[in-house]
Amino acid sequence: MSRRKEIPNLIKKVMLLLTGIQVLLGGIWLVCNLTYMPDFQETRDMLEASKSLLVDEYMGILYPLVIRLFSVFGEYFCVPLYILQVGVAVWSYHYLLRSIFGNRFEKSGKKY
Repeated sequence: MSRRKEIPNLIKKVMLLLTGIQVLLGGIWLVCNLTYMPDFQETRDMLEASKSLLVDEYMGILYPLVIRLFSVFGEYFCVPLYILQVGVAVWSYHYLLRSIFGNRFEKSGKKY
């Protein structure tokens, strides 16, 4: 293999490795912090809105409604809610990449 092809392949491998490390660290952080509720003003506002379903002109009704539906899980309702949010994020990234790249990876014989 010529040097012209070795350097881009090396860069691709390093980027893939670094991305994998970032995903692994993110997964570890997620598992360690799964039961914690962030203490931001927006979080407190959403929790309060989910109890009464009274929203203002800056807040939509959908997320407080979802919080209220997930509150049947008790004190740790945030765990299944976070899992749902991560699942939707993964699906949306997959959909975005498929929309941009199509079947480009399958044609080369590599499956990522």
